[in-house]
Amino acid sequence: MYQSVLGLTLPSFEASESFSTVGPGLEGRIGEGGHRIVYQYGNLAIKVNKPEVVARVRSHKVVLPSWVYSLYRNGFRDFNSAELYNYRSIQALLPDELSDLFMQVYGLAENNGTTISICELLCDYDSKVSKNLQDNGSVLDPKFWERFNQLEQFFILNRIPFFDLKPRNIVVKRVTESTNIPVISDYDQLGHYPYAMQLNFLPDSILRKRINIRFASIIDKYKVKTPSEISQAHSPLQNP
Repeated sequence: MYQSVLGLTLPSFEASESFSTVGPGLEGRIGEGGHRIVYQYGNLAIKVNKPEVVARVRSHKVVLPSWVYSLYRNGFRDFNSAELYNYRSIQALLPDELSDLFMQVYGLAENNGTTISICELLCDYDSKVSKNLQDNGSVLDPKFWERFNQLEQFFILNRIPFFDLKPRNIVVKRVTESTNIPVISDYDQLGHYPYAMQLNFLPDSILRKRINIRFASIIDKYKVKTPSEISQAHSPLQNP
């Protein structure tokens, strides 16, 4: 079975298959999370739901069908549908100057009873596929962290409970040889409804604190500090 998306013909395949068996045009895995596998298809990224996921229920890890966990967590039967909804919700609030910090989600296609998510393929200035922050490692470029701070302020200002900030969901896109920008590449737990079975209202102070903690943990682990920042961090507290 084949589905046509954006004028392209995509082969039908399962996420558990190796890329070499899924059909012409697919160039291999470029990422994998707990719920989905990402393939390169020409100049696109294709996200495929895993048939089963490992979920944590009352401190115990259990294996659940992917659609069951997605329905509980997002209110949608699959993660790709949840992601498209969240992306469009964010896009409606997004100012033009921040549009380059969010990976585009073009749409969905049917695939063996579930969906394929058709997304922008994030590439560096030299056409190489960009790495996520986890694979890239520490970043020195101050421009990257300036834009990272803009992301944080956007989520706080618009009261978007982005509680799934992970190094593998942030892409380090090299726009020049020396300049990098952070790009959010995953939205299946990003939006106004992070959990279908939980209360969505949070006071501003709690929401801000939770977002601040998540962004601060990324900065603390991956930002390469300048000599002045290191000196300031180790200087003794001065009495007023």
